[in-house]
Amino acid sequence: MSELYSNYRRTAEEKISNNFLISIIVSHVAIAFFYGIFLFLYEIKFLRNIIPTLHLLLIGWALVIIAYDLVIRRIWRVIPYWTILLGFLVITGITSIVNYEAGIVSNLKSMIMILIPLAIFYPVCMLEKPEERKKAIAISLGGASVVTFFASSIALVMFMKRFSERITFMGQEELVGIRHYIESDPTSAIILYGLYVDTNHAAIYSLVFAVFSIFLLWSCHTGVFQNKIIRTIVRIYAIVNLCVQMCYFPLANSRGGWLCLFTAGIIVLFLFLSLDKLKNEKISKRIIVSIVVSIGCLLVLCVGILGIRTGLSKASIWINTRPLEQTVEENTEANVVETEIADVVETTDAVKKEEREEVVVQESFEKTDDGSGAGRLVIWKDALELFKRKPILGTGAGNNQYYAQKYEIDSYKLTTGAALHNSYLDLLVDYGVVGAGIMIVFLICNVIAIVKTIRKNELPDKFTYYCFSFSVLLISGAALLLSCLFISTTAMYYLMLLLMGYLISYYEKKRN
Repeated sequence: MSELYSNYRRTAEEKISNNFLISIIVSHVAIAFFYGIFLFLYEIKFLRNIIPTLHLLLIGWALVIIAYDLVIRRIWRVIPYWTILLGFLVITGITSIVNYEAGIVSNLKSMIMILIPLAIFYPVCMLEKPEERKKAIAISLGGASVVTFFASSIALVMFMKRFSERITFMGQEELVGIRHYIESDPTSAIILYGLYVDTNHAAIYSLVFAVFSIFLLWSCHTGVFQNKIIRTIVRIYAIVNLCVQMCYFPLANSRGGWLCLFTAGIIVLFLFLSLDKLKNEKISKRIIVSIVVSIGCLLVLCVGILGIRTGLSKASIWINTRPLEQTVEENTEANVVETEIADVVETTDAVKKEEREEVVVQESFEKTDDGSGAGRLVIWKDALELFKRKPILGTGAGNNQYYAQKYEIDSYKLTTGAALHNSYLDLLVDYGVVGAGIMIVFLICNVIAIVKTIRKNELPDKFTYYCFSFSVLLISGAALLLSCLFISTTAMYYLMLLLMGYLISYYEKKRN
């Protein structure tokens, strides 16, 4: 029976691999490409309430691939720590059932949304041959990268034009462009939203895709793209996208983004210096030099990015306070009589002076805080109170509001459905110490495997490995301040699992 099944499976794999259309349908790279486009379009204002119907198609596609992986592909053979993931699957199922009172259908839906990324995005590069992995990750992230490129580009144009308006589109009214940290206070810090729903998320996206652009340039240099035309297009896009994302990041004005950039950068530079460049030095010297150089490099980088923000701010002021001579010339071309020109010049001069003063007032990027982390500490305190009510298996994803109301948690935020702004706390509250413990063990195992892989010095391309390690650390750090992982199929979860899967694909330990 076993031999018959093996023959059937091999025959099916061979036929599918020879059929272009079906091979695309069961391809993790293909679904990652289209899923990425969807998830990042979902991060755009107006589209968030328009495109969700498309998600049903993607979910159905994902379930087809999962079935194929289990029956034909036997995917567990290439996934390390698959037994830990299986344990997490079991716990999420049990938690969904025991919290049936909050809605069994919604619980099962939430469970599926959390598990799809693990089953679809995490194995993308593990299923590819080593020489094809960089191309696979480039294609997988390509669609999402283009979406963020256009979103960030539009945001930059809005900043340069000082655009801040409430726009109604298909019955939805949204404030787009620039807004103030305290919306009612025009002297508070400015934040560039553009069309993004949330700038804290967008800041991380801009950094990740800036690194992705560096990866694309490196891939062109190392011959990943063989076709000369494609290589040229990719190189041009990578350069332009890198510039756009590095300009948008400081204007998003995310304190968490800056903190994650600094922390992740120091960790990766420390690993690079201590495990590669200074590996032959004494351990004390290696550690001290690595720390000092890492901090120094990150300080220089941050100062450079702040310089970009200052330059963009001054350019924006100049564009919106054009020289007086230009106004006179434009009015002259419009055949305004000479006496009228003098009046226009005088009026325009006063208006421009007022605009210039207003623009200068708006140029504050410094956010004020009451010490509660924009309300996070209050939410975290109440979330821990909710955790105490169901500490073993948790409340189930998406049920915080229901149980906060049921247990009368003393917080208007949780009872109104506010996000916890901490993905690890989300994990603990949603799945208790059992589910959260299993997932944390899985993540720790991945981190250990990545460090071991770096130390082996057998990687074919360490530069790419360090780039993606930085991106994963960046996202992991952001998860401490945002509800972006483990709660559903989110753009951030998509990025982390794709990039982590690439890193783990080079881990050579025998699979379970």
